Amino acid sequence: MPSRTAFAEDNGGSPSNAIVDNQRHKVGAALRDEMAPGAALSFVSAYFTIYAYEALRNELEAAGQLRFLYGDPQGLASVDPSSDEAKAFKLAEDGGIELKHTLAQKALAKACAAWIERQVDVRTVKAANFLHGKLYHVAKPDGSSAALLGSSNFTRRGLGFGNAPNIELNTLIGDPEEREALREWFNRLWADDKLTRDAKQEVLAALKRLHAPYSPEFVYYKTLFHIFE
Repeated sequence: MPSRTAFAEDNGGSPSNAIVDNQRHKVGAALRDEMAPGAALSFVSAYFTIYAYEALRNELEAAGQLRFLYGDPQGLASVDPSSDEAKAFKLAEDGGIELKHTLAQKALAKACAAWIERQVDVRTVKAANFLHGKLYHVAKPDGSSAALLGSSNFTRRGLGFGNAPNIELNTLIGDPEEREALREWFNRLWADDKLTRDAKQEVLAALKRLHAPYSPEFVYYKTLFHIFE
């Protein structure tokens, strides 16, 4: 896994000008490298998917509290914009999803909901198309920090995983003062009740619907459908 030094050397400079684009370096790998146990996390993204959580599950659950700010309220009820991966917080039962994959998704949604209940606070901006920036800030227990600023949403493709990861444009912020300024910017938005509102229960309700148990009749007929389709 590339270290911040590797990012710097590969880009011919300090970490402040390291580009993370999911081509040479994956956003998810950069976050794994920085998310120390017990770290306080502050993320801004238009989307959140359970598959992004799955990709970074060990690091996220070992970290401390995550404050997740939706950059667009439509992300709460919408789906992952990726066209080649299953959707977050919504399950189209007649959309050709295999039963095996559906059941696996339900287990993942249940685990994700438990993690959110335990470790995550969620807010969203009130106005659609109001906040376009993406930010991943990590405040570590030893007093150091890391920040990645750019275009990547919190989805598998946005993080650089899957068969066709997005080409993104993100920068690792090397200057400690700039990282602190970004955290202060996040804190102001987070605390501004005129611009943002709490949305944790909406996310938990959506995940609960996703992992709700199926009736035996549904499982039976769904199995027959996939056997004889």
